[in-house]
Amino acid sequence: MGFWIRDQFKSGLYCTKFVSCSDAGIWIESPAGNSILIGRYVSKAEAIQVLDAIQKRLAWASPGVFQMPPPGFSESEARHD
Repeated sequence: MGFWIRDQFKSGLYCTKFVSCSDAGIWIESPAGNSILIGRYVSKAEAIQVLDAIQKRLAWASPGVFQMPPPGFSESEARHD
């Protein structure tokens, strides 16, 4: 069973079983086995934060959609600390 995830660009909604982080991007695997970029971030560290958020959502949520945050989201959080 997969889970639903909406891309950062708000142009696609995908059901997938596989999410990965490469450089500053978040990728999923399509049912056909193709890699699809669903989010691009300012650094690999920021992309890993998004991957962590997906993991947390999957741990407690029933099937739902996770919206990928926009680039730079962690910079605005740092200014509020």
